[in-house]
Amino acid sequence: MPEAEHIEGRDDPWSLVVTAVGSALDDCERALSDTPGGVAGEALAFSRFLRAELPRLLEDWQTRRADPARGAPVDQSADDRPVEVALPATLQGHAAAVRDIAFSPDGTTLASADNDGLVRLWDTRTGQGTGGLHDNHSLAILSLAFSPAGTTLATATTALTLWDVTSRTVTATLHPQNPADRIWSVAHGPADDLVVTGNNHSVQLWNPKTTRTTRTLTHPGSVFAVALSPDGTTLAGGGTDTHDVLVWHTRTGRRRLVLSGHTGTIHALAFSPDNRILASAGYDRTIRLWDVHTGHAVATLTGHTSAVMTLAFHPDGTVLASGGAAVSITPSGARYPDDHTVRLWNVLTKSLITTLTGHTGTVSSVAFHPDGTYLASGSFDTTIRLWPINRPINHQPRPTTGRRRLLGRRHRHE
Repeated sequence: MPEAEHIEGRDDPWSLVVTAVGSALDDCERALSDTPGGVAGEALAFSRFLRAELPRLLEDWQTRRADPARGAPVDQSADDRPVEVALPATLQGHAAAVRDIAFSPDGTTLASADNDGLVRLWDTRTGQGTGGLHDNHSLAILSLAFSPAGTTLATATTALTLWDVTSRTVTATLHPQNPADRIWSVAHGPADDLVVTGNNHSVQLWNPKTTRTTRTLTHPGSVFAVALSPDGTTLAGGGTDTHDVLVWHTRTGRRRLVLSGHTGTIHALAFSPDNRILASAGYDRTIRLWDVHTGHAVATLTGHTSAVMTLAFHPDGTVLASGGAAVSITPSGARYPDDHTVRLWNVLTKSLITTLTGHTGTVSSVAFHPDGTYLASGSFDTTIRLWPINRPINHQPRPTTGRRRLLGRRHRHE
C-alpha cells in the first residue's frame, strides 16, 4: 500500500480487505504500465486515484455505519434565533468526512469541504451555518482557498472551481491539461491573479481573472500539498513518489530548492507569516522546519504517532498547529498507532505546547482565525472543532481597538 494511506479503527478483517485491494491494484498497475496508449495511461491514473482514496472511503463508510445520524444539522433555539456558542465548540452539519477548512481573510466566515462535494459556510460569530455550495457532481472536495478579498472561493476536485461567495454560484471551472488528472491541493496568492494547484505529476499556476494556465511545473508524483509564501514570491509542493519538498520561484518557475529529509509522502506544507520558514509534514510522522532563504533544516518536531496530515501557522508566527491521522500502514505492513490529535508547537523553542484531543477521525485540516484568538480543525469524523488560543507565545501587546465578539465570548490576550 502507498505511504499516503491511513485507515482508522481496523482489526484483522479490515487489514485483509486493504491488503487484498492493494495487491489487486499493484497487479493492475504493473500491467497498465506495460501497455502503450493514452487509454491505458488514463486507466493507470484512475487506478492510482482509487488507491489514494481507499483509506478515505473505508474510514467514511465505517463512520457512517457506526453512527448513521452523524452530520445532522445543529439544533436551534425554539424561537429560531441564532445561538451563540462558547469556545471550545463543535460544529456539526456535514454528513461526510471533512477534508479541508479555511477562514475568509476578514474572519467573518469559515468554509469547510467534505467528501460528498459539499462546501458549508459558517458565521464565525455565532457558529451557525449560513448555507452551502454544491455543484451536483458529488465529487470529494480535497482542498479549498479564499481569494485575498474573500469574495471568491476556489475548490479542488477533478477541476478547479471558482465560486462567488455572495451569490454562491460558480463563476469559472478550470480543467487541468490532462483530463485524467485529479487536483489534490489548492492555494491562493496574495493578489487576485494567482491560484496554484497540485495535480497528478504537476503543479499548475492559474490566473483566475483570465481563467488560463500561466505555468505548469513538473513533479514526479501526485502533489498532495502546495503552499505559497505570504509575499507570493515562493511556491512549494510535495506529495508522492519523492520524499523531497520542491520549492520554485513563482514569477519565473525556476526551481530554487530541493528540501530532503522526510522519509515518507508529503501531506502538508505551510509558510510562516514572515516568509522565512517553511513547515512540511507527512507520512513519516515528523514536522520539519526549513529556512526558506538557505534551504537549511531548522528543526524536526516529533510526537505524532501517525501520519501528519495538516499544518497552519498562527498569525504571529510563533505557534504551529498540526493534525494527525488515523492508524497508518507502512508499505512493509507495519502499523502506526492511531492519533486523531491536534498539536500546538512553539516555533521559537521548537517544542510541544499542548495536545488537543476530541476528534475521533483523521484530522484533515487546521486553520487559525485571522485574529489568532482560536484554531479550527476539521476531521474525517465529519465535525469541525474550535479551540481557544488565549495566550500567544510571544507575549507581545496587541492593539486594544477593533476587538469584536467571537462565538459568544470575548477573547483577550493575557
